[in-house]
Amino acid sequence: MPYYYHATGDFQNLFYMTKLSVTGIQEAGSKCYSYLLNSINADGSFVYSLNAKTGKTSAEYNILRHAGTVYSLYQWMNFKKETDEPEIMKQSREFLLKHCRQLPNGTTCVVYENEAELGGSALTLVALAERFRSHNDDKDLKVMQHLAYFLIWMQKPSGEFRTLYNIETNEFPEYECIFYHGQSILGLTLLYEIDRDIQWLNAAELGAAFMVNTAKAASPTKRKNDHWFCMALNALYKIDKNTIYSDELLLGVNATVITLFKTAENLQRGNMQTETHSTAAIATKGEAIAAALEIMLMVNNKTEISRLSTFLKEILAYCLEMQVPENNSAYVPKAAGGIMHNRHSSQIRIDYVQHVLSMLIGYLRTEEAASNIKKLRWE
Repeated sequence: MPYYYHATGDFQNLFYMTKLSVTGIQEAGSKCYSYLLNSINADGSFVYSLNAKTGKTSAEYNILRHAGTVYSLYQWMNFKKETDEPEIMKQSREFLLKHCRQLPNGTTCVVYENEAELGGSALTLVALAERFRSHNDDKDLKVMQHLAYFLIWMQKPSGEFRTLYNIETNEFPEYECIFYHGQSILGLTLLYEIDRDIQWLNAAELGAAFMVNTAKAASPTKRKNDHWFCMALNALYKIDKNTIYSDELLLGVNATVITLFKTAENLQRGNMQTETHSTAAIATKGEAIAAALEIMLMVNNKTEISRLSTFLKEILAYCLEMQVPENNSAYVPKAAGGIMHNRHSSQIRIDYVQHVLSMLIGYLRTEEAASNIKKLRWE
C-alpha cells in the first residue's frame, strides 16, 4: 500500500482520510469552485493571491492564470451538468474578453501590457470552448474563431508556435514557455469539436507532430512535465484514435512520474518529492496523469490503469491536504476551500486552486470511464 513521507520523517498511510473517496473528492471540488467564485471582484478579476492566515492579498496579476481559472470554473459546471451560470462568473468571462484585441490582419489576441503571449489567447480559446459546451453563444464562437486565426498566424510551417507578439513594434520577441504549444493545440482541437472546421484540426495536428518529433529527440530524463500537451493529446486521440497520440501521452506521463519520484526506491515507496514544490506544480502532474489514465481506460490497458491510478491518488492526497478547512480559527473565513502553496506556506493563489480543481475533475472523469471496465477503488 502506498505511503507518503512526511516532513517529520515518518511514513504514514495515505488512505486513512475519509475525504479520500469519490464523494469526498466531489466535496473538495465544490469547495474549490466556491472559493474561486467568492474570489471574483466586482470588475471580474480574481483575488489573485491570499494569505490564508492573515487575509493579506497581493496586487500582482496574471491574465493567463485568469483564463485558466475561468476554464476550470466552466469545467466544473459542465462536469456537474449545471447550466445556470452565476452572474459573477459572467463578469470573469467579460474581464477576459475586454483584453481581447483585434489586429489589423483580422485576427484576435489577448493583450496585456502591450504584449500578446501565445498562452493568453490559447487559454482564452480553451475557456470559451469549455463554456460553449453548455452555452451556445454565437458571439463567443466568433471570438474563438478569430483567436484560432491568431494561433495559426503565430504557427511556423514546421508546426512550432511563436510564443510572443509585441503589438507596438510588430515584432516576435524571443520568449520560451513550454506550456504555450500544448495550450494552443488543445484550444484548436476543442474548437474543431465545436464547428468542425478542418483548418483547426490540421493546425493542431501539425503542432502535435512538431511536439512529438521534438520530444523524440530528447532523452527520457530530459523530458519535462507538460500537462497542457498531455491534455491536448487526450483530446486529439479521442477524435481519430491515432496511437501516435496515446503512445506519446504515455511517454510524457512517464517523464512526469520521473520528475515526481526521484529514485526507483522512492517510486516503490511512493515517496513524492513535494516539500519545496507548490501544489500547482504537483497538481499539474496529476492533470497529465489523469489525461493518460482516461485513454488507458478507453483501450483497457489494465497494467497502466493500475499504475497511473496509484500515482494519481498519491497526488490527490497531497493536494487535498493543502485545502483550507471551513470554520477553522487558524484561517480567515474567506480562505475556506482554497489550496495553499505547500506545508510550509499558507499562501493561496488562483492557479493553485485551478489546477487542483482541474485534476479533481480529471480523476472523477476517469471514475466515470472506469464504470465500463472496472470501478476504480480506494484501497
